[in-house]
Amino acid sequence: MNPKSVSLHSKTEATGTSRDLTPTDQLWDSFFDTQSVSDDFMSDRNQPDIEKTAELQSNLFEFVRR
Repeated sequence: MNPKSVSLHSKTEATGTSRDLTPTDQLWDSFFDTQSVSDDFMSDRNQPDIEKTAELQSNLFEFVRR
């Protein structure tokens, strides 16, 4: 038996002293198999004010031209 014949195609994630192996073809399966979030999820979300993009773009353009 050679190492390639027993190799795992997986994602390894460290959680404390544990290591979780997830087959690469099933990375999203557990996410979609879980229950949905609670009704109050992000109900108190504080969205920041909208940025002044024209001013930011102008400043970036001036910075890049230097």
